[in-house]
Order: sequence, then C-alpha cells, then structure tokens
Amino acid sequence: MSHVALFTLESLLLALGAVLLGSGIGQLARRLGASAWAVGLVVVPLAVAAPVFAVTINTPIQERYNFTLGMILGSTVVNVGFALGTAAILRPMVGSSRFVSSTISVLLVAVLLFWFVCRDSVVSRVDTIILLAGFVAAVAYLVWVAKEEPELAKAPFEAWSIRRWPVWIAVPVALLGIGALVGGAWLIVPEAVQISRLQPRSSPHLFGFLTVVLASSLALLWVTECAARNRHADLAIGTVAVANLCNLLLLPAVAALVAPFGVANVTLMNDIPATALITFLLLVPFLNGLQISRLEGFILLTASAVYIAWQLRR
Repeated sequence: MSHVALFTLESLLLALGAVLLGSGIGQLARRLGASAWAVGLVVVPLAVAAPVFAVTINTPIQERYNFTLGMILGSTVVNVGFALGTAAILRPMVGSSRFVSSTISVLLVAVLLFWFVCRDSVVSRVDTIILLAGFVAAVAYLVWVAKEEPELAKAPFEAWSIRRWPVWIAVPVALLGIGALVGGAWLIVPEAVQISRLQPRSSPHLFGFLTVVLASSLALLWVTECAARNRHADLAIGTVAVANLCNLLLLPAVAALVAPFGVANVTLMNDIPATALITFLLLVPFLNGLQISRLEGFILLTASAVYIAWQLRR
C-alpha cells in the first residue's frame, strides 16, 4: 500500500508539474509579447507533453530502467485513444481549425518517419539529425499555416489565457513546475516497478512502463476533457496532435542524444505498426471535417485498450 500511495502521489506531482510549468511559461510568454493564441497553440501542448519527456529522459540517466521506446509508443497510443476517445464520449466534437487539420496530416507523416528511423533496430545520435530536421520542417510548415488561421478558429486556443501575472509570480511557478516534473519523473519509475511485481501474469518491466505511461498522460487527459466539456474541439484535437508530434520526433531525438536506444525486432514488426495504425485512426476526423462522434470516440478508446491488453498478455 505504501508503494501504491507513493505512486499516486508522484503521478499527481507529474500532472501538477505540467500545469505549473504551462501556467508559468505561458504567463512569461504573454509578458514577452506572445499572443493568447500562440500560448494556447504552443505552450499548452508542450506542457502536457512535458511529463512524458521528463520520465523518458530520466530513466536512462538512472541507469536502472530504460522505457524510452515504450514511453514514445505507449504515450502516443494513450493520447489518441484514451484522451481523445474519452473526450469524444463525454461530448462529441466538431472542429473547424485549418491548423488542426494540418497538424494531423503532419502527425501521420511523423509516425511513418519514426518507423523509418527505427528500421535498422537502433535510434542513434546520427538518427537525431533526421528526426530534428523532420521536426523543424513540421514546425515551419505549421507556423505558416497558423499565420493564415481565421480569428474565429483562434478563439478556443485563446480560452486558456488567464489574467496576466507579474513576472515575480510567473517565474517561481514555472520553476516549481520544473522541479515537480523532475522529482516526479525520478521517483515514479521505481515505485511502478515495485507495484508491478505483484502482477504475476505480466512482465514487471512491461506493467511498470504501462502504469508510468498512464500516469504521465494525466495532464493531457485533463486538458482534453476540459476542452471537450467547453465545446473547444479544436483545442482538444490540436493538443493531442501537437503533443504526439513532439513524442514521435522531438522526444526520440532528445532521448537518443542522452543515450541511443535499441529497437527489438518484435517491436519493429509489431508494436510500431500497431501504434501507426491507431494514429492513422485520426484520418476519420481529418476526412470528416474534424468531427468525432461518440461512436468514433468509443472506437478510439477500444483500440487503445486492446493495445494495452495485448501488451500485458505478451
């Protein structure tokens, strides 16, 4: 019970760190002249993706566990399936943003690029150049698209903007968020593995990584649920798409710089294709005017649940 309590506390610490980091950095960006649209477009997705980054970078540094590839694939599936799926079940979504549509198309290319980089069973520091080049190209294209976005489509992203804080509040909040992310990421993996040893039917390593993935995605789940409840479909879908774009291009590039990681043949032949398949389910809202019905949300949720069950039974 002590391990469960600590794991829960550390999960909440990661989620709180993401919220504090996003709030602090967002306020600093506003103070530096960034628009509320830019903050909602960039800062919110990066903040909710921060827990996954923190855990992934921390695990090889600890030299005890290496969940790098599992975190990349698992968080991508959870973001699409659980976050968007539950949000659509809560309230069907209808978006209109050209930026969000473009982000989905770029995300589909990104998952194929990541698969290509993994083809030789290792993500090396040389592969970092390819991934970063892809990320820079994606960002450049999306910035160009964002400049053409009509004011009406910007409204959901601007909804996250709150009354401006003074710098002397924003800076400590951002630093506190970074501290919570680093501390939570450093402590959560050992606790997850301790809990996983009570699961005789599954690999402790696998169960531990899945629980960490779910815990790291709490902030993104909260953002998408709030956005869906407030009828901000563009924000919900866009946050997931941008976060996954970072997961598939920026995260493995940074992780490979810290410690190059291998890709097992079974992962290359099974896990990555399964992740790509679930990501390509976003073609449905992409081709349907960014509409996600409750039925489609249920399909997304079911697909991610099947993926996790399949992983646990291997």
